[in-house]
Amino acid sequence: MIYQLLGFTDTDDPELAVRGDDVTLAAMTRDASAHFERGDFAEAARRYRKLLDAFPDDPVAKSLLAACAQEVQAVDA
Repeated sequence: MIYQLLGFTDTDDPELAVRGDDVTLAAMTRDASAHFERGDFAEAARRYRKLLDAFPDDPVAKSLLAACAQEVQAVDA
């Protein structure tokens, strides 16, 4: 699994604090990743696409969406 540090929630230091929509990004990533880890690649892909609608430049979602597509193809083959 890929982890990306977005900040710390329990800090007063503005350099370390979670910024803007990062809480939403983290929650959406956690949700999609849970489906991926369970092997529910079609649902994970749907959730990664939704994440990319909100955060189109997110490299983690792009990478894992591609991995979902490979897994779904392997199952369908």
